[in-house]
Amino acid sequence: VCGAMVERAVFIDRSACISCRSPALEELASGGFADEPLHGILAAQAWGESPLPFIAHEHWCYVRCRVCGQAYHRRILDPVWMTALYTRWETQQAMAAFIASHISPQDQLHRGAAFVAHALRLQRMCASRSGGLAPRVLDYGCGHGEFVAVCRVLGFDAIGIDFAPDREKHGMVNRFPSLEALRHERGHVPSFDAVTLFEVLEHLADPRGTLEELAQLMAPGAALVLETPD
Repeated sequence: VCGAMVERAVFIDRSACISCRSPALEELASGGFADEPLHGILAAQAWGESPLPFIAHEHWCYVRCRVCGQAYHRRILDPVWMTALYTRWETQQAMAAFIASHISPQDQLHRGAAFVAHALRLQRMCASRSGGLAPRVLDYGCGHGEFVAVCRVLGFDAIGIDFAPDREKHGMVNRFPSLEALRHERGHVPSFDAVTLFEVLEHLADPRGTLEELAQLMAPGAALVLETPD
């Protein structure tokens, strides 16, 4: 008896550089998701529903731009399957299991202290231009909203955006699922004194396009804080 057919995830090719938009790309490495050691690495991760049956037929491709030198993964999940990643595969339960096995209480304390340090730094940077008003901060890709919560404790007018549904249910603060939702509810969105993206840029399908869109919401002289793992 034939087993049920597994739906295949759909990937798209980013054929232009995610930084400078040049089409001049060179391949650095490629392979299949079913190949080792990648298959074993993915299999060992904490998942809600394992993505391996859905991506086993696909391949990955790591490229570099010949113009600006930016390196990135050319092939990524399409929007429908990107949503599946954050709803079916990377669930709240899976994230909790990962934190329990990989992140110590000391690491979590360090992360909290780093958020406080970032917020205090922004407070000093915005003090001279906010006219005594509470600095307006947008944390894009806010996750569970820890940084937004820290900013609000310090008196900021802070807003978070994160499209993962689990963040709404388990987050520390209310957040908007998208910039479009923010505009729809708030109508005219005020200019922000600071925009932050902590370990978010590397997850975006179009990081340059997102930054260009966020720039339109920033007041003149506003601070942009980016943090990515290396």
